[in-house]
Amino acid sequence: MNRPIPLMFTALACAIIHAPSARAEEPSAPATTAAADQASSDAAATAVETAEDSLASPPAVMLFRGGSLGIPAAAGTRSVQASSTLKLDNPSDGSAVDFDFMAKVGGLNLYDEVMVDIVGEQYQQALPVVTLGGPTALPVMTATTVKSAGMRVVRRGPRRGFDVTRAKAFDRSLPQDETGARAAQRVFVATSGDWWGFGLRALHPSLSGADEASLRGFATELTWQRVTDFEVSDECKRELEAAEQGAVADATAAADRVTTVKEDLTKINSLFTETSPDRITTLLAPEAPGTAAALAELRQRQTDLERTKAAADADLARAVERKGEAQQALLAPKSVCGASRRHTYFLSLAATYLNSQRLTPEGMPAIAMPEVVEVRVAGGAELQSGTRLGKYLLPRLGAYAAVSAARWDNAFATNGASDAVTQWQAELALYTSGHFTGGFSGLLSVGVLLPYGHDAEPQAFINIAPTVGAPLGGS
Repeated sequence: MNRPIPLMFTALACAIIHAPSARAEEPSAPATTAAADQASSDAAATAVETAEDSLASPPAVMLFRGGSLGIPAAAGTRSVQASSTLKLDNPSDGSAVDFDFMAKVGGLNLYDEVMVDIVGEQYQQALPVVTLGGPTALPVMTATTVKSAGMRVVRRGPRRGFDVTRAKAFDRSLPQDETGARAAQRVFVATSGDWWGFGLRALHPSLSGADEASLRGFATELTWQRVTDFEVSDECKRELEAAEQGAVADATAAADRVTTVKEDLTKINSLFTETSPDRITTLLAPEAPGTAAALAELRQRQTDLERTKAAADADLARAVERKGEAQQALLAPKSVCGASRRHTYFLSLAATYLNSQRLTPEGMPAIAMPEVVEVRVAGGAELQSGTRLGKYLLPRLGAYAAVSAARWDNAFATNGASDAVTQWQAELALYTSGHFTGGFSGLLSVGVLLPYGHDAEPQAFINIAPTVGAPLGGS
């Protein structure tokens, strides 16, 4: 018998027997104590409560002249709310301070996607006022307190947002969310869509010392509001990219391990695929010392490699599954990431009608307020954060612009003065608001008012509106 052949096979068998195993190792899971789990759950519960309270009753945005008429409330909120607005401005005759008040019960369900807000509000509006008995009877645009009460009916069109039911284990993720982003996501999704509103109010303008308890007009408004579902943070997107790259690398490594095991197993199987099952015994020279033991070890190695291959195939299947999930998450990050922010846009058309009246203030000349019609067009946009700053604050930042046109008949026109007057007013402002603690929140707006009057000068103003509110029950 040719000795080099059995020596060659013996060397091959020994090399295969002592080759390193290619079995995939499962990463060990980090140990987590029950105390840490409880602390995480408590933090998540606080985050969820904070996010839902903050988004349930955000402060209403109010114009410096005209209150909240034509400015839609935050979409889909269900809350009772009261606010007092401190108003500071700098007219040509010096600084001025005034207050507006508003109380609102919002989000009462009438039917399906139809909701109603009940609003009571006192605000300032510029109206023409004529002092009688003087040398001339010229109307002067005067900041007049207007008391109003009414309602808004709001209906949501087809929801355009992300379907939260597609999120894998969405509800199970809430107890582990210490940032509140998942809770914010739930609120954002629930209130997303196009919202159409119609409002009607009864009005009563009043002047100091001449406040007659009678209705003098009404106001109506049409609003449209588009609320996006939510956007995910760039940080979460980067985490998904890193996870996808890691999953791809793991799948590649698992495939390489399977290839290596297959090659080793093929080498051993080739030794046992001769015509005679005992052929390998002949090749290994059974009369040589240790051949029987080597053969037994080789067969054991074959068995081990078959088991290793089965484990490697299972590891590869899991790695491929994780790779697919990571790639799917990267393509649809909303299914796994919490809400970072959302956008809201609105347009509105509002009209006010006030009939004429004559008043006699105590110790002052009689005054008259002519019949007036005001039409206002407004629009705005805002960004609502879904990520907390500190423990409670979920900031909101926005801007609005409003243009108003008022027309009245001057029944006291003399000396060739026009008996039909039309004037314009414009207002532009930036605002920010947020929930601080409990049911307390606040809004700050800074803007410029170009008041009625051909020679009127622009006025800078600041609105500070502390608000208390509480969410109502229901979904």
